[in-house]
Amino acid sequence: MYTSKYWAPIGEPTSYNSRFQNAEYDELLDKMAAMKPDPEDQEFMDTYLAALEIWLDNLVDAPIQQWMHRIPMNTTYWEGWPDAENPYVNGAVWALTFPLTLHNLEPAQ
Repeated sequence: MYTSKYWAPIGEPTSYNSRFQNAEYDELLDKMAAMKPDPEDQEFMDTYLAALEIWLDNLVDAPIQQWMHRIPMNTTYWEGWPDAENPYVNGAVWALTFPLTLHNLEPAQ
C-alpha cells in the first residue's frame, strides 16, 4: 500500500490514497515480502525495524482515531488464535491475516 509503485503526482488519482515514495523503504518491503514473517528470525526483524524507522521518520500515516473491535474466537475445536497473551497477528480476517492465523492453529481435542 505505501510503496512507490502506487505513487502519483499531485493532481493525479492514486491507489490507496498514498503519495509516499522512498526507494530504500521499497527495497526493505520487497525483501520482507520474500521472507516468512517470524519474530524469531533476526534478519526479518532487522529488516522490519529498518522499514519501521523510515516509516516513523516520515510519518507516512497518522491515524487520528482509535477503533476498538471485538473479534470472538472459539477454542472448542481449535487453539492458537491470536489473543492478549499471544498477539502474533491482527485477528481480523478481513485484514488478510487469516493465513498467518491458520498456520498457528492446533486441534483442541
